[in-house]
This record gives sequence, C-alpha cells and structure tokens, in this order.
Amino acid sequence: EEIPLAAYQRYRLFLQQVQLRRGSQARRYVLKGQLIHLQYLDELRSVFPDARVIWCHRPAEQVVGSLCSLRKSQQEVFLSVAPDRSEVGRGVLKYLSVALGRAGEVLQQAETTEHLVHVQYESLVADPVAVVEKIYESYGWRVSEEHREAMEMYLAEAVAQRSRSEIGCVSPPISLTGVQW
Repeated sequence: EEIPLAAYQRYRLFLQQVQLRRGSQARRYVLKGQLIHLQYLDELRSVFPDARVIWCHRPAEQVVGSLCSLRKSQQEVFLSVAPDRSEVGRGVLKYLSVALGRAGEVLQQAETTEHLVHVQYESLVADPVAVVEKIYESYGWRVSEEHREAMEMYLAEAVAQRSRSEIGCVSPPISLTGVQW
C-alpha cells in the first residue's frame, strides 16, 4: 500500500518541477489517468487534496475491449508466444473489479465526492465544449472566451486532421502552446 502513495508523492514533485520550469504555477493541469486513478483514488486524494476528479463513464463493453487490446499489446512485447486471449480477458475483468471496488469504497466518504464530477462519455463526444463548460460551472469556475475559442479551434482542427488521414494525408500535430487553460 505504500508503493502507490510513494508513486503519487513522486508524481506531485515531478508536476511541480514541470510547473516551475514552464513558469505555469498559476495554471490548472488536466491529467488523464484512465482506471489507475480509480484504483488508487484514496492515495491520489491524500497527495492532491485540492484535485478535482472527473469520472468519465463509458459503456462497459468499450472499456473492456479497449483494456483487453491494451493488455494484449503489452504482453506481446514481453512474451515469445502469443498472449492467451482468455487469460487477458480474465485479467482485465479482475483488474476492473478491483479498481471499481476500491473506488466505490473511497466514494463512500463525503469529502471525496465534493470534488468529483461524473460525465457520460457519449455527452462528452457529442458536445465537448458544453461538457467542459458544465464541469467548470460545477466547480464555480468560468470558461473564458479565449479558452472556448481554443477548444473550438482544437476540435475543428482534429476533425480536419481525421478527414485528411482518411484520404491518406498526414498533417503535423496540433500545438496549443501559450493558451491559458
């Protein structure tokens, strides 16, 4: 149990170094953690007590399929034989069960839920700007016009990039340096 706590403590130091080097101490950071943070939500909250957690709920069949694909790819790197798909599936289901069970225990505590927002994946995909605005609103924050424009520009470029990729054109990655999030 000390290992996840120590990992989060080191992670906090790393993020503080990034902030100092970039001169971005006043900015908010958005960190995507997938399921690992659910499993260690208690440790995350103890090291980052002011953190706001957004739990994006995705259909279970998509999560399981995605995790199975990820785990299979990871195993292919280290195994000399093809991974056993049944074993991969059982491992993913066990992992999800443990992660969701631990998250459920932590979510019983009132102080955890005050900084937690639940988002439906379908809503996020359908209207990401509106969902981000609702998230901000739930924390008493406001999305600036500059932030809204940056999100809209990013989304428009992402759609254009996907369209170009579908016809065989590749463009450089999008950079939003200098934008205050």
